Amino acid sequence: CGANKDSYGGGVNRESYAYPFIHDNFEKEFGNMKFDVIIGNPPYQLEDGGESTRSSAIYDLFINKSLELSPKYITMIIPSRWMTNNAAGISERWTKKILNDKRIKIMNDYESSVGLFNGVSVSGGVNYFLWDKTYNGPCEYSFNYKNGEIISKKINLNSFDSNILIRDLKLHSIIEKVIAKEGNYHLSDKNNFSYYVSPVSFFGKGKQFLTNWKGYKDHKSNEFNIKYYLGSKGHKSNYGWVKESQVLNGKNKINKNKVFIKAATDLSKLDGNVFYGEPNSVCSQTYLVIGHNEDKDLTKEECFNIISYISTKFFRLLLETKKTTQHGSRKVYQFVPLQDFSKPWTDEELYKKYKLTQEEIDYIEGKIATME
Repeated sequence: CGANKDSYGGGVNRESYAYPFIHDNFEKEFGNMKFDVIIGNPPYQLEDGGESTRSSAIYDLFINKSLELSPKYITMIIPSRWMTNNAAGISERWTKKILNDKRIKIMNDYESSVGLFNGVSVSGGVNYFLWDKTYNGPCEYSFNYKNGEIISKKINLNSFDSNILIRDLKLHSIIEKVIAKEGNYHLSDKNNFSYYVSPVSFFGKGKQFLTNWKGYKDHKSNEFNIKYYLGSKGHKSNYGWVKESQVLNGKNKINKNKVFIKAATDLSKLDGNVFYGEPNSVCSQTYLVIGHNEDKDLTKEECFNIISYISTKFFRLLLETKKTTQHGSRKVYQFVPLQDFSKPWTDEELYKKYKLTQEEIDYIEGKIATME
């Protein structure tokens, strides 16, 4: 699993159960002993000595081991990022398995961990759950909002068969209305906005075009004649110039219209986060490329209409369905429906199109900041 005995097997100022719980053979140690209840607050991630900004989660190993022991009840408190496949080290297969487990009877989910642990903030919030061996049905799910509001509802944890849990219960009715209009758009990439969004490293490869890559020139020349958007702080213009041989991927889109959108952003500001990528331009791995598709080239007008759609609160609310941290790959756009991009879009048009109630509109307007 990657956990080492020195770090998780005891010692001064360390808990001593983690390593043996994951690795020991309980049948060999205890024979046919039955466990009634397993309660835990397991280690959340591997210690990496500070070398990584996103350590690998290991709490899934504790849940797996607990399920193997087949107790009557399991209750644990763990981070919530796994619910939307945003936890490093947690496989989508594992997430799907847990969401489809009808023995999870109760789950209490917190949007923010502030106030739950002294001096510790867990990105994406935390949850605790009760797994009941004899139960088979929907989960009594409660979502605790940052403002103190709590909403509870019996739900299937696998929201809309998407293999994620949409944690915010106020979102469910809005997505239901989008599905009523668009069908199961979220289950096929070609029917939602992720179709337009490129994988990471669209123009680069390996270390080429990483944010700190220095192979560009500050001034245009006959050789270095392709505009290169950096996305790094501290550069006077946010772009430099590269030559075609340095573009290792996506060469066929160099001279096409496109939109660049930062992979890591909260999208509260338009400037620098989302902008038109003119012909004869590429970007660093800081950005995802909208309009990368082989089977469709965007016009300049369509690009600006897409930017108008991204600027809406409706778009950004549905983006947050899967985007529990600032970083977002193309997968986080799964619940954003496609639109006709021959025209620009406003929130008012989208609210009307999907027949949202005033209560739903007020929720969106209050939750999502106006884009500056």
